[in-house]
Amino acid sequence: MNLVIDAFRDKILVYEQGNKKVPDFWFEKQFDFSLRTLENQQKALMAIAKEDESVCSRLSKGVHVIVPDFGIGFGTFDLPPLRSFKLKDVFATRFKSSYPNFDAFHVHEYEYERNSNGALYFYSFCKKDQIQGLISAIKGIGSSVLSLDYYASGYASTHDPKSLFPHATLFMGNDHAELVITKGKNVLFIYDFGYGLRWLSQGDGYVESAYNMNYQEAMRFAAFATENFAKKISFSDENIAKTSLNGSFALSMPKEIRIMKDDVLNVYCVKNKLRKFYALIADITARFASAPWFLPITNIDVVCEEDIAASLNKVEKSADELGFTYLGLEPFEQIAKGAVGHNPLFRSGVKKERRTIDWKKLLTMEIGRKKA
Repeated sequence: MNLVIDAFRDKILVYEQGNKKVPDFWFEKQFDFSLRTLENQQKALMAIAKEDESVCSRLSKGVHVIVPDFGIGFGTFDLPPLRSFKLKDVFATRFKSSYPNFDAFHVHEYEYERNSNGALYFYSFCKKDQIQGLISAIKGIGSSVLSLDYYASGYASTHDPKSLFPHATLFMGNDHAELVITKGKNVLFIYDFGYGLRWLSQGDGYVESAYNMNYQEAMRFAAFATENFAKKISFSDENIAKTSLNGSFALSMPKEIRIMKDDVLNVYCVKNKLRKFYALIADITARFASAPWFLPITNIDVVCEEDIAASLNKVEKSADELGFTYLGLEPFEQIAKGAVGHNPLFRSGVKKERRTIDWKKLLTMEIGRKKA
C-alpha cells in the first residue's frame, strides 16, 4: 500500500492495487493547512487515523511512503583519479570537512563521471531527524514503513533508466512549486521556489526578482552598504540582519508603475511576475547546459491544475527560448500508483571513522578467499 504526502496540493493519498476479485483502493484527503512542515505532516496523519477506521486498518499492514522533497539537498565534489574503493574514503573526508554536523545527515553518493583528470562524485543528503520524525508519526497511527522514497525520486522512477537525456518537470500547487531535473532515474536537482500559482496570478505589486519574492535580505544588504559606505563596519551577516528598512534605501519603480492604475496595473504586475519566473527557470536550465553537466534542456513539462504552461509560452523570449508542455494532473496520480522502492539515501550516512583494513588478513590473502 502506498502513502503519498502531496505537499503541492496539501493532500494525503493512499493507494492499494487490487486484483481480479478485489478492486483498487483509493483514498485522498485534502487539508486546509500546508504540508510543508514535519509538524503539519504529523498532524495530518493523526487526522486520518482518527477520521476513518477502514483506512487505518489498511495502513496497519504497512505502507510504502513517498515524502515531500523539502530538506533534500544535492552537491558534487571533484575528486582525484583514484580507484573507487579509495574514493569512498576521500569523499567521506571531504563531506565531513564541508559539513561539520555530518552525523545529522543521511547521505548517498555515486560516481557521476570519470576521466583521466579525476572523478565527479554526486551526492544527495537530508536531515535524519526529519525522516525519523515522519517514521515515528506513521508508527504512532499503528502502521509501519516498508519502504521510503521522496517525491522527485518517485517521479524519476517512472522514466527510462537508460535515457541519456535530461528531463525537466515543473510541479506547481497553489502555494508551492518545484523544478525537478532528472537524468534516467537519477534526480540531479530540485529547486523550491517558495511560492506557487496563487502568488503568480496575483497582481498585488511589482516584483524586482523571482529569486526572492520579498527580497528582504537583498534590501537590507543594500541599505547597510548605503548607510555604512565610508565607515569601518564589517559586512557580516549579523550586522546586515540588524539593519532596518527605514526608507534610507528604496528601489526606483518603473515609469509604467507610476502611470498605470487598477486592473491595467494588476495585469502588468502579473505579466511581470511571469517574465521574472521564466527568467529564473532559464537561469537554472542554463546552469545545467554547461560544465560539469552538459545537459541542454529545451523543454519543461508542467504538472499543475491550471495551464500555466500556456502563459509561460507567451512570455517574450530570446532565440534560445524554452518550451513548456502542460501535462495536467496525471503525473500526480502516476506517482501515487507506482511502485515505491526504498531510496538508498535513507539508509546511508557518513561514518565518524574511516574504514579500517585488517592488514594481517590482507597480507595472508584471507581477504577475498572463498570460505569453505
